Amino acid sequence: MQVTSYVIECADDALTFEFDSVYGDRVVRKVIVYGRFPNNPDVFNLALGDKQPDGSIDDFARTNNNDMDKIMATVMQSLFIFFERYPVSIVYFTGSTQARTRLYQIIIAKELVAARQMFTISGLQNGVPLPFEPNQSYEAFLLQKNN
Repeated sequence: MQVTSYVIECADDALTFEFDSVYGDRVVRKVIVYGRFPNNPDVFNLALGDKQPDGSIDDFARTNNNDMDKIMATVMQSLFIFFERYPVSIVYFTGSTQARTRLYQIIIAKELVAARQMFTISGLQNGVPLPFEPNQSYEAFLLQKNN
């Protein structure tokens, strides 16, 4: 991905990242959280959303700041930092809606050659992980850092 990313703030444990999505005078605080799955401590769920005034994350929010590429580049930066700290982990992610899952699938397919140099990418179909292939429908995705 040849797009610049936003400057991110990283928690000491490299599990929470925050940044501002900016469009003109509009600034929206975004949060990326890597949460451990209770039944498998090596698998982390990646969540991305707008930070709410109470500190919660709204992963259904539509920011509409026309900066999707820059946000995705920022998520990629967080992945690099995360995998430096947790190199043998697996990151699971899916969209909060089917449309967002489809958008993630399109982004992965677009960046597949470069992404495969860094990650092993799987797509889940009926809960079964399969090697990611463009033009397939997946319900979620798994990333592992290549050694």
